[in-house]
Amino acid sequence: QKKVFTRVGDHGESIFLDLANKEWNCIEITKHGWTVLDKIQELGLPIEETMVYACGHPGMIEDVKEKVVPLGFDFLEERFWKDD
Repeated sequence: QKKVFTRVGDHGESIFLDLANKEWNCIEITKHGWTVLDKIQELGLPIEETMVYACGHPGMIEDVKEKVVPLGFDFLEERFWKDD
């Protein structure tokens, strides 16, 4: 096994977390629900080696941030939303 970096990306209004496994699995995060914390725990992703990247609507970014930062995860955000 080799150490790999955690990759995340966005598509539309979803965020995808690449699990970096041989099955090429990923987790989809949407505004309709939050299942990533369960998956992070289920997969045993180490906090010190996992960064959560959120991109999109400010409300979604804040929701994700409020859930992962208190647990100790590094967090990176990009806001592309412009208020009219």
